[in-house]
Amino acid sequence: MSDTFPRLPVVNLFRFANDTERNAVLESFLPGDRRRFSRYLSHRHLGLALITAGPGFGKTTALAVATYGLLRSVGRVYMSAPTDVACDNAADRLIDVSKDVTRRVNSEVEPGKDGILPFRRLLVVRGYKREDEVAAFMNILQCPESINDAAPKNGKHTPPWKLKNSLTFWLLTAIGSVVVPALRPDDCSRLHDAKRSFEKDKKLENLLKVARMDMTWEQYVKAGQAPKGRIQAMMRHVLMQADVLCTTPAESSKEPCLSWKREQARGFAIDEAACMTRPDFYSVWGNTMMPCVMAGDHLQLDPNPAVRPLTDEIADGVCRNRHEHNAKISIMEFLQASGWPVFRMLTQLRMGKGLFTLSQKVIYPDLRADYGPWCDISLPGHASGRAMEAFMLRKFFPDLKPSPEGTLREVFIHCPGSRVRVNRVTKSKSSPDQVRIALRLLDELVRTTEVDPSDIVIIALYSANVGVVEDQLKRYASLVGKITVSHVNSISNIHRNTY
Repeated sequence: MSDTFPRLPVVNLFRFANDTERNAVLESFLPGDRRRFSRYLSHRHLGLALITAGPGFGKTTALAVATYGLLRSVGRVYMSAPTDVACDNAADRLIDVSKDVTRRVNSEVEPGKDGILPFRRLLVVRGYKREDEVAAFMNILQCPESINDAAPKNGKHTPPWKLKNSLTFWLLTAIGSVVVPALRPDDCSRLHDAKRSFEKDKKLENLLKVARMDMTWEQYVKAGQAPKGRIQAMMRHVLMQADVLCTTPAESSKEPCLSWKREQARGFAIDEAACMTRPDFYSVWGNTMMPCVMAGDHLQLDPNPAVRPLTDEIADGVCRNRHEHNAKISIMEFLQASGWPVFRMLTQLRMGKGLFTLSQKVIYPDLRADYGPWCDISLPGHASGRAMEAFMLRKFFPDLKPSPEGTLREVFIHCPGSRVRVNRVTKSKSSPDQVRIALRLLDELVRTTEVDPSDIVIIALYSANVGVVEDQLKRYASLVGKITVSHVNSISNIHRNTY
């Protein structure tokens, strides 16, 4: 009998056909971390990679780079995140990385015959419900001017569907619709092939004409519409060309995303993994032990169990979750607690210098992080922060101590006497008094300074408070329709200790 234990299999998740592409991918990473990151991904036991960091450290970009490497190493990748907003961000970031890599590689190699670019962008599809995709596609064909409001309506409920990178978007692109950008020479070659196949199909002639506005909707209806089943088949054909499909866990178990996952996916990528429950992760990943990269921060909000906790003081007969604490352990936290090697990012990239100091002291006392060059508050990206501090000091709090030179710091406003309402059924809290104070302050900020209201995001911990903000926002012409109001679970990189 051998005295040594068997070793876990090791997978290289950062394998490229040539150094040109590999170096182009790594350029999306900080120079000081490139070698460390490459070595980490090149030697992953069981093909599992974990990336962790605080807010503003570039986790989603790191995941995009890792996903690109995973794609080149094992094949097509299924990407997921716990919320629609997180899925949007992950898909957008991967597309940005793909664009940058394509530009860098094509600038170093000679074009082929007829000027054909040798290197192409990835086809990344942001997946939604099949019914919503078809309905949105038909709405855009009928009313092209409503392209930004094409999501199907179901009473007061509006689905999370967005045109950007959706299956509808890529199908419109493939049939040459004039309401979306035309296919670029460096777009995915398989998407170009799909476009040519659609153009050769005589049965799709009228559909292509109405999409290109060579025929009115009325003429199209009179000539005979393409059946719904044909539209779904075209969408499925486009989907099967994708390099990466990104959906929420719920959509990963529904067609056509389920078929793509089973037939095409050879690896998985998870963003905001510290907010994803283990059952959700397992529903995406399955039981095939395919390689997987994930990014997150275990100090984020815990996963939100769907069943009421055992401690709820409610009437008997209501289902209670006796495994509440276990349900709040995310897949990221579970693997970290299991001793899995983790890649940690140590450079703050987004916040102005000084804005992460309090979080580092209170939430991350063991983290030795540095501010990157983009954190210099004199840069244009931090103009709104500088304007807000000057406004607060001049208009409301002249006795407030200014931030140390070269830094920006947080402002906490005490609201004595404000009332907090608690919904007896949902336990959700709201404070109309605090909301009123915040909106008055923001209203005057926007009216008396050059701060763009679109740069402002209001985040509420409770859904009830989101409703109060949205209701009171209608009274302020300077803010309504211009600022973003979100629940904390719908925004990435929000930490529980912030509140």
